[in-house]
Amino acid sequence: MASDTENLSDDTEDLPAEEKFLAFSRNGQTSQIKDFLVSRDDTSLLVNCKGTSKANRDWSPLHLSSYFGHTSTADFL
Repeated sequence: MASDTENLSDDTEDLPAEEKFLAFSRNGQTSQIKDFLVSRDDTSLLVNCKGTSKANRDWSPLHLSSYFGHTSTADFL
């Protein structure tokens, strides 16, 4: 049986980079954020991106991780 973390990673597979970053932050997936940032190499990523969907409109990754109580993720960001 797949864990919740694996399911969340599968759900974000087809998302644009910034939306994936927001989803990982919202769900407190610090290790996925680290892996994601390392795998980006020299490709640009707006780390202060803001969400565009109803669930995260105008919230940055730091806002989302803080609001949902993911202190280790917020500290990393």
